[in-house]
Amino acid sequence: MILVSVVEEYIFRHRLINYFDEETMLNDFWTVMLATLISTILSFAWFMSVEILLMTFIINLIMSLLYINTNRSLGVNILVRCFMYFGVLLLNYIV
Repeated sequence: MILVSVVEEYIFRHRLINYFDEETMLNDFWTVMLATLISTILSFAWFMSVEILLMTFIINLIMSLLYINTNRSLGVNILVRCFMYFGVLLLNYIV
């Protein structure tokens, strides 16, 4: 799960947001929106589950905003995503 977190954050956040920021004249709002939409579509293609589409959009939006507001630090996003996955695993184990 840690490897998945690192790869998702690197591709969905670092590469996408830096591409839109450097190659286009978009402001931060549109950069975050495009990165969120693309990462949600890619996550949907990976999971193929309509039930988690809204939650995936919200998580990707929060993670993109966090990436922008922490001066583009991948470490914070990777830690948050790892804690999120660990929390889900812990809840599944308890329930």
